[in-house]
Amino acid sequence: GQVEKLDIIIFGFILYRKKQYVSKNHTAFFNGKKDDFMGESFYHCYREYLINAPWNKLIRKELLMNEQIYFDEKLFILEDLLFSLHVIQKSNKIVVLEDCLYHYYYMNEGSLSSKFQVDKVDSLIRVCQIILDETKYFKKYHPYYCNNISMKIILQVKDILDNKLLSRQQKKDLLSNIIRSKEVYQIIKLSKSE
Repeated sequence: GQVEKLDIIIFGFILYRKKQYVSKNHTAFFNGKKDDFMGESFYHCYREYLINAPWNKLIRKELLMNEQIYFDEKLFILEDLLFSLHVIQKSNKIVVLEDCLYHYYYMNEGSLSSKFQVDKVDSLIRVCQIILDETKYFKKYHPYYCNNISMKIILQVKDILDNKLLSRQQKKDLLSNIIRSKEVYQIIKLSKSE
């Protein structure tokens, strides 16, 4: 029979902030089909921040080419996480290594990732919807994912309120869009049982 190609290898990393060791992020070894990965292994990878970035993954080039998976250049926020989720969505065979093969040096607090972004809530909703779809057979973890995304939406609300560049009307418009969102309501509702 044909040997099944490995689509993605995910490995741990060691985090440094201002050149000081902060943490080792890794989880248990996994080798198998995506459908099995989306349960406990994905949950632990997500909790350890192993899903977010592209730099702790080896991805089969043909998968990216054939499925036409690219970074969304219009997005400045969560584009890494959305990219990784799209890769996982299209993968068949996944391996997670326990080893920390990457050293990540986190430098400045004022980097692009910490800046306020108008589309961030929409991206968070997309992230949550993909995760819930892909983990539909593992509903016991849904409150955790929804709680995690709810907290990020709340931080986004705080960023809007604290933003000195926005007028009162702009703040009001942005916040009312979040408050009226059916998707946000669903996410918060599902996070209740965490």
